[in-house]
This record gives sequence, structure tokens and C-alpha cells, in this order.
Amino acid sequence: MKRPFARSWAAAGLMLAAALLPGCGAYRFRDEVKGGLYPAQFHSVSVPIAVNRTFWQGAEFDLTEAVIKEVSHRTPYAVMGRSGADSQLRLTITDIHQTMVSRRQSGGPQEMEWTITVDMEWADAVTGLPFRSLKGMTSPAVYMPAAGARETYQVAQRQAVERLARDIVDAMRSEDW
Repeated sequence: MKRPFARSWAAAGLMLAAALLPGCGAYRFRDEVKGGLYPAQFHSVSVPIAVNRTFWQGAEFDLTEAVIKEVSHRTPYAVMGRSGADSQLRLTITDIHQTMVSRRQSGGPQEMEWTITVDMEWADAVTGLPFRSLKGMTSPAVYMPAAGARETYQVAQRQAVERLARDIVDAMRSEDW
């Protein structure tokens, strides 16, 4: 008597899986075939290490890594090296600064804001001509170096860089294509 009950649960599970899988695939397929949110003339993108014009070292590597992850997960493009890609996403960090948001009673910082500013240029890898260029993309994040939290600026740096990477990938898609 227990066997028919177990089979019905297994059949229900298989039917649910079969119903859900094509839905996800159809959405992604529709975007890639019709062009959808992203320009259809490109199939791959190269993301060289960001140029860092500030004194803060290491942010260029974190930004590049975050952008590559976002492009890989949210776009139909393959991320490739410079020689194999048909487009290139160039990033330049133009400013990084910290600002005290609030003070403790003793005068030291309670909250600090870490802000990164980037110029983005998405160009055709063959001609080198940019077709999307945005200057001054900014992403702030707050951290708390005070005694209770003792967060370092790296906490805010990671948050700001990940948010900026999402914004950069959002800028790659457009209704205007």
C-alpha cells in the first residue's frame, strides 16, 4: 500500500521539475535570439583589468572580478581574452575617497562612507570604436570602524564594487538597441 503513494509523490515531483525548467530556459533563449535586452551584434566581451588612477591599490582587481562575474551571470555574452572577443569593456577608476558620516562622542569616526567613481567604455574589439560610454559612475557604501562593529574599509569597498558592477552591466543593456 505504501508504494502507490510514493510513486504519486515521485510523479508529482517530476511533473513540477518538467514544468519549471522550460520556463527558465525559454526566457533566456528569447533574450539571446531576439536580441532582447542586449545588443545582438556581439557574442563575447573582453574585460581587461581596470585602470586605477587613484592611490588606493587593489580596487581595480576587485572591480574587474566583480564585473566579469556580473557579465557571466546576467548577459548572453561569453567573457573571453582580448584576442577572442568581439567587444571590449574598458573601465577606469577615476576617484576613490572616504568621508566621515558621523562621529562618536569622543570625536573619532562612528560611520565612514567609501565611494568609488568609474568611467566605462564598451567598444567594438575590431574597430576600437566605443558605442557605449558613461563617465562618473559612482557607488558609495558605509562602514562602521567604531568600537562596536570594528569594520574595515574593505567591507564598504566590496559592497560598493559589487553594486557598481551591477550598474555597469545594467548600462550594457538598453531599450535603444
